[in-house]
Order: sequence, then structure tokens, then C-alpha cells
Amino acid sequence: NERYSYPQCKQLGNLDDYCYVDNTPSNVSLTYPNGDVLKASAIEVRSECWWSGCQPYSWRDRGCFPEDAWQKVESKPCNGGDMYKCCSKTKSEGKGGSNSERDGSHSK
Repeated sequence: NERYSYPQCKQLGNLDDYCYVDNTPSNVSLTYPNGDVLKASAIEVRSECWWSGCQPYSWRDRGCFPEDAWQKVESKPCNGGDMYKCCSKTKSEGKGGSNSERDGSHSK
């Protein structure tokens, strides 16, 4: 069973949360294969890089997935886990940041 995270920009209702691609604001959420949805705000995406949501220490697999396409270039602590800056292995690293809120739960 392959686990991975992928960025997916779509409407987030009335949250007014945005990601910025080429300075064009748009709403963003990250949908995981198990159905969990991560709602993020103030994400800046440049050069194929993005920040993951807060991945709890209890998760067996954490980081950027699939590993053959994404590499972890930075991490920072969050409430009960870490957030990871993920960049495409074929693109250079960009600068960005996020403030994320996780909906749903993740099975171990």
C-alpha cells in the first residue's frame, strides 16, 4: 500500500486560505489517499515546492511521498509532530511557508 501526499488546489469554503503560484492566490487543501484532508493557509508554491501539514510523531511514515518524486528539504516542529518542505526531485528548491489545519484522522 503506497502512501503519499500531493498538493491539490481547490475551494475551501469560507476559510479564505490561499496558496500562491506565480503570485496568483488560490485556495488549497491536501487530500491524502485515506480520505484525510489538510486545509492550509498562506502556502507559497514556487519551483515545485510545498509544505506538508503537521504529520504527528505517531505516524509510521512521515515526510514527502512518493519518495521517488519528492524530497524533504526542510522540516519544522508543529503541534505533536513535524511539517516538511517537499520539493520535486527534478526542480530546484523555492521558498515558502504554511499555516495548516488538519481535518480527519490518520490510521497508524
